[in-house]
Amino acid sequence: MIGSPTLALASATRELLRMGELVEQMFRPVMDMFRSGTSEQIARLRGIDDEINDTHTGIKLYIAEVNRGELTGDEARRGIELTDVAINFEYAGDIIAKNLLLLASERAEKALQFSAEGWRELDELHARVVENSQLALNVLISNDVASARQLVAEKEHVRAMQRESHERHLHRLQSGRIESIETSDIHLEAVRAFKEINSLLVATAYPLLTRTGDLASSRLVRVTRS
Repeated sequence: MIGSPTLALASATRELLRMGELVEQMFRPVMDMFRSGTSEQIARLRGIDDEINDTHTGIKLYIAEVNRGELTGDEARRGIELTDVAINFEYAGDIIAKNLLLLASERAEKALQFSAEGWRELDELHARVVENSQLALNVLISNDVASARQLVAEKEHVRAMQRESHERHLHRLQSGRIESIETSDIHLEAVRAFKEINSLLVATAYPLLTRTGDLASSRLVRVTRS
């Protein structure tokens, strides 16, 4: 389909959807790995990152070849947008494989236990990002403006959850909670990683909202209702 840019970009979009599903496949079980993941399970999950990286490379090279043909301005812009999404998905995969799953391995090796409050915060934040991963893939395929606006709004919601978890964790440290002291670095790094992954997913909505005028200076334009 290289000679037909519209069809070629549609094919690239479908492959990008598959890439996003691989990222979600690796991210969804993260809390299970923190809870009781074995070294073998964690290693098997990390292996998905190799496929994500291969898909990322394939998409970039494919779109680059499409761009060597005759494209309209809109087609050229769409190619750049899809490449950027592929880069973001690849980076999200790296965060999962090289950060979160390594933290899960560290917790298992040291037999550390999160406090009940800390675990609940991590679990809720993780669940929110899983939901947003589904929303990001829906936006990628549907180009639905309402869904895109909802996704961008989630960036601030997740940021607020991360900030609140950070502050609550520091209060637990000050109170001398032994579980919080032992898992402090893991907890803080995990919530930061969740926020970073969510931001990469949210970026999926930016091109659509920029085209429709719903995004200004990286902020949603307020919708006025009659």
